[in-house]
Amino acid sequence: QKYRLMGAMSGLQDDTAGHDASPLRSMPDIDNHRDESPEGRRATANQAHPVDQAHESVVLRKALRILRERPVYFNHCARDIAKVRRHVLIQRFHTALSKGGPGRPIEMHAYDPVRYVGDMLAWIHQSAASEIQEVSSFFQMSDTTDDTTDQPHTEDKTADERSGLSHPLPSIDINAILDTVFEGLVNPFSIRVEQVLSSRPSAVALYKVSQLLDFFAKTLEPLMMIHPPSDTTDHKDDGATAAIDHQPAGGAVNGKVKHEGGTTGPTHVPVFVRVCQELQANAFECFMAQWEAQALRLHELPSSATYTSSSSGFSAPAFVVDTVGTLCEIMCVYEASLVEKCAREVEFAPILDASLNPILNFCRTLASHMPDGGAAVFLINSYSYMQLPLTKHDFTVRWVELFATLIEEQMNVLIRVQTEEVLDKIGFAERLTDLRNKAPDAPLESVPSLHPISLSSCLRSFYTSLFTMGSFVLPLVEKISSRGLRSEARQGVSRRIADAYEELYRGVESLGICAHKPEEISLLL
Repeated sequence: QKYRLMGAMSGLQDDTAGHDASPLRSMPDIDNHRDESPEGRRATANQAHPVDQAHESVVLRKALRILRERPVYFNHCARDIAKVRRHVLIQRFHTALSKGGPGRPIEMHAYDPVRYVGDMLAWIHQSAASEIQEVSSFFQMSDTTDDTTDQPHTEDKTADERSGLSHPLPSIDINAILDTVFEGLVNPFSIRVEQVLSSRPSAVALYKVSQLLDFFAKTLEPLMMIHPPSDTTDHKDDGATAAIDHQPAGGAVNGKVKHEGGTTGPTHVPVFVRVCQELQANAFECFMAQWEAQALRLHELPSSATYTSSSSGFSAPAFVVDTVGTLCEIMCVYEASLVEKCAREVEFAPILDASLNPILNFCRTLASHMPDGGAAVFLINSYSYMQLPLTKHDFTVRWVELFATLIEEQMNVLIRVQTEEVLDKIGFAERLTDLRNKAPDAPLESVPSLHPISLSSCLRSFYTSLFTMGSFVLPLVEKISSRGLRSEARQGVSRRIADAYEELYRGVESLGICAHKPEEISLLL
């Protein structure tokens, strides 16, 4: 009925060109009071059903072009088409979940949280591209077109303008229409993701799900953001703006956005993108909660039992190995993220703090129950085990430097302890102490440990040990796991022994009983 009326109006304009057109000028007023006649808009909305067959409906596009000059009918049709598209999209999503399309049903992989969520997001991304193209082809229509099928309408429009019947065309908020279409996926998708999160998957799986949601949110946002028409004239008073007010199903996201003059505000975020962002935040919160739970479990462990099981070889304990293994997988996932390099270290810092601080503090607690040398070896092995995987990434610099400082502190402790043991074993410790405490004017022979006979015997034993290495065995240093740190500790002990010999050599040089110079001893060590 609407189309026949429009055709009659067009023919009447041609016949009455140059005559009084006052009856035609009253037609828009009559049209605005015919909201109770939905036959035309219902016929137009019904054309949206076969759109799912991947071919454009010329009839629908032409009808919408005509109805743009009648905002009341156009708004109804836009709302109905969006609802139909939403219903079709929901049906296709449920079919893909339960029956599958080109491949297997998505829910066949519900046991794997990462693949399950990834398959759903991949399907939505693929469907979004085609759906947005279809919706845009209906509603983003230029007022002038090269389509020959629409040329008569262009001429009619010119006649309307000559007759004074032209009205401002409604500016179309494509973003609001797309929000209406895609909000149909909010509930089924959100419910399934929340079920995945509530199934208590591993920390790695939770982080991968979080990264998937973040990746698709960033990928879908520019895809779902269609720029509004360039004509931003404010037609609020004449009801010409075609905007669809809606509330997302389930209340998960408030998708109602205020627009001025039919344009989308700069802060508008598509409804489904905002859902992905919220689900990503929930997944990340569950991920961080797992680290907090692990920290509580470590705090409740008895230190004595853990000390007994971990101190035998002074190697990194099991809880350090497990945590670092999990962290390695997480860092590999984050390495492939879309975060800019300049912001990576700041964004990843909370994960490092949550994962490393608890085991760092617990290792210190365990070390407090060990002797100084054993504690140093234990902490060096634990710190180096935590530090090694961090050196492979550029967003862990702060923790790498922190572990380097901690290892250096414990290396100094270990070198001191091992040097004292060696010096005490070869007899240098007592003689150096007596030499330092001796009065400046007192002769060396007055000190029993520095008597030439006693000192000569000690030096001969020391020279012999340089070749047999019997007194220079460093049992604690040999328990360091890292070859580089082990070599560094040996060199540190050797330097201190050489320094001790040089001090003793300078102190008793007047006796003439030292057979080797400090440079020779340093070379041998």
